[in-house]
Amino acid sequence: MPEMSPCPSCNAPTPVGARFCVACGHKLSASTKKLLQSTKKIKGTPCPTCGHVNSPPNKFCIECGHSLKGTQLFPLPGQEKARVSRMLAGGRYQEYRFDNEILIGAAEGEICVSEDSFLSGKHAAIVRQGDRYVLKDFDSLNGTFIRVKGEVELKPGDIVMLGGQVFRFEV
Repeated sequence: MPEMSPCPSCNAPTPVGARFCVACGHKLSASTKKLLQSTKKIKGTPCPTCGHVNSPPNKFCIECGHSLKGTQLFPLPGQEKARVSRMLAGGRYQEYRFDNEILIGAAEGEICVSEDSFLSGKHAAIVRQGDRYVLKDFDSLNGTFIRVKGEVELKPGDIVMLGGQVFRFEV
């Protein structure tokens, strides 16, 4: 996940080194730019103007500022790992990538949030089943978003709440 910095115009999180804000298209000054961090992108939106592959939530190309409205997402070859982003304070987030399964809990798992008293020790997991992913609740005391119990299929872009934590799922 690239290092993020707030846009001086709209305050949206924007990758450090971007020439334009991904949310409002505002041109960023040379003084706010740093070298782009090297990252693996799971999906991308090719800019019809310059061809740069942008992350899915971007509304504007980070290289040339062109609007991405109406452009198609495509998976990049060899980068089919799923990812879960944990939302943090101040518009920041922490990304976790996984192949087949990721466990979330307060006491164990790849995503362990011990400070969340609403999260069970072994709360839930996201598991790949063929070409789909499911969220499995492990009979946690507080359940998952809207009291999900058991298993529910996840779609890219789904946002779930486990305990007091908000996660976004992508493939």
